[in-house]
Amino acid sequence: MTSIGIIANPASGKDIRRLVSYATTIDNNEKVNICKRIVLAAQGMGVDEALFMPDTFMIGCAVQDSLENDGVLSLALGLLDFEIEATMDDTVRAARMMERHGVGCLVVLGGDGTSRAAVKGITDTPLLSVSTGTNNVYPAMMEGTVAGMAAAAAALMDDPRECCIHDKKITVRVNGEVRDIALIDAVVSDDFYAGARAIWDPERIKRIVVSRCHPATIGFSAVAGAYEIVEDTDDYGLAVSLGSEGEGVLAPIAAGVLTPVRVSEARRLALGEEYRFTAETRCMIALDGEREVRVQPGDEVSLTVNRDGPWRVVPRKILARAAELGMTNTVFKNCNGLDEDGHVTTAYDIALMSRALIQHEKIFDYTQVWMDELRGGKTQLVNTNKLLKSYSGITGLKTGTTGKAGSCMAATAERDGMSLVAVVLGCASTEDRFSSAASLLDAGFSGWALTAPSLSSDALAPIAVEKGMQSTAAVEADPLTGVVVPKGREGEVVCEIKMEEILTAPVEQGQAVGEVTCVLDGEVLARSQIRAASSVEALTFSSAWLSLLRAVVSF
Repeated sequence: MTSIGIIANPASGKDIRRLVSYATTIDNNEKVNICKRIVLAAQGMGVDEALFMPDTFMIGCAVQDSLENDGVLSLALGLLDFEIEATMDDTVRAARMMERHGVGCLVVLGGDGTSRAAVKGITDTPLLSVSTGTNNVYPAMMEGTVAGMAAAAAALMDDPRECCIHDKKITVRVNGEVRDIALIDAVVSDDFYAGARAIWDPERIKRIVVSRCHPATIGFSAVAGAYEIVEDTDDYGLAVSLGSEGEGVLAPIAAGVLTPVRVSEARRLALGEEYRFTAETRCMIALDGEREVRVQPGDEVSLTVNRDGPWRVVPRKILARAAELGMTNTVFKNCNGLDEDGHVTTAYDIALMSRALIQHEKIFDYTQVWMDELRGGKTQLVNTNKLLKSYSGITGLKTGTTGKAGSCMAATAERDGMSLVAVVLGCASTEDRFSSAASLLDAGFSGWALTAPSLSSDALAPIAVEKGMQSTAAVEADPLTGVVVPKGREGEVVCEIKMEEILTAPVEQGQAVGEVTCVLDGEVLARSQIRAASSVEALTFSSAWLSLLRAVVSF
């Protein structure tokens, strides 16, 4: 059973920053609407179950009642069973329970703090964070339908991590003891006493440590981002100290609020490097915008950035991957392939899935084993793929038989470097499926060939560069992939080259400057990027003067 978890924080978007700035507020009724779209999209993608965290507004119940009344709910919608405390601990507990239940993706509606709480409860479950306000960095603003589709794609994939970012995380230690974590920023403030959890007064901020930062975000990480940008994929963090002297930056610390601050010191933090300081006075450490850790004078504090945070789903990437597979006529209701109402697929979709599977060559360690033993030889297992003994080049892959589907098979074979997939469904007997699969493979190997187009060594001439330290830039093409063509026409594939005529410096190494297309009968069979082989710096007055000086000295 494929399932997703949904944590919707009814308290998100209601902190003090809504009073002191112009931040957007999304009320709980709108959160219900977002969740309804998430559930319907996931249901449409083939998800069987959605689990909700219980909360004071009963968002999960409202979603269920509304969709059932409309007659559009078909998946199993459930609510976790525990007594709520109306605190962050509810989110931590719900996330932990959902991971133990085996949800394929956890969707979190809330702010940075809600995502941070959810991360405390999970280890490996892919996380999709949906923003419900404007003061957030970690969650993304996205339509609920897209979120539901992305969560479903993650839950349905064998390995969704290829479409995730393994995020960084900040670990906070006081006197050597781990006290808490942050996903985006840890802010040290002398505002020790607090009536509100959210921190917002910039004049009280002394230090900021970030895992990532950008001036186009809202919050205190934007202060660091205005000084230097750190991306989520960069293997380092940044620590800045604020004071009355230093470089001035203008940062959007809250929605509609641009505040001038001075950065007195800044340095990058390598992954695993400790940022340490001894507290001179009582202070508070806010994590992802909320006051969490009190520090007393004399306490030794250390902040460390590591890439040991959650696996964050990248919606555009995971949906592109799902579209790549193109399995538009498949709905899996179970993972065992047994007959079940609504459990359907096609030969084409099975071929697409098989092609994706054999990209992981480890699978052949299993599919090519003819016989194995268990229990010290007392039990023997024999491969049901009889083609292993009779077909030249066979490599796998899977047989299956049910009452409704009949005898089925996805067969894979390789000859002369070309791998083919043959799929047969609904055969009357096992003999029929093997002979049909072999006939399909024979047709492929007898009628088609794999060829590897190549470029001559002088095909890619350097490109002229304007306003650069060099007048030309050498180029190179990404490796060309093999293409399948009718047998006997291997030599007819034409490589067409299109490149920029002139580049303007600076030119970065690896910058795309053109494309190679492999064409047969007007059809593009493969594409390859042409890139700059090295960098060309822009010509400046100082660089021109230095170049002239070197020429004079060498003369």
